[in-house]
Amino acid sequence: TDSDFETADIGGISTDSDFETADIGGISTDSDFETADIGGISTDSDFETADIGGISTDSDFETADIGGISTDSDFETFDIGGISTDSVFETAD
Repeated sequence: TDSDFETADIGGISTDSDFETADIGGISTDSDFETADIGGISTDSDFETADIGGISTDSDFETADIGGISTDSDFETFDIGGISTDSVFETAD
């Protein structure tokens, strides 16, 4: 339940609020930045590079969502094997 910094939380639940590099196999509830959330649920609101096999609910930018559901509203480069609901720009679906 640390509130400032956590590099990796593997197989558990991370409730840090500021920065987390990777959360593998768990649930990440960080609100600012997350690089990758593999096999879990990411609820970060600002930036996420890739969400593989899970559900991404980031609202601003997502580079790739492979095998999952993308609900980003602004920009998405490609969505492979999933559902894309972005409303502004999409290169390939």
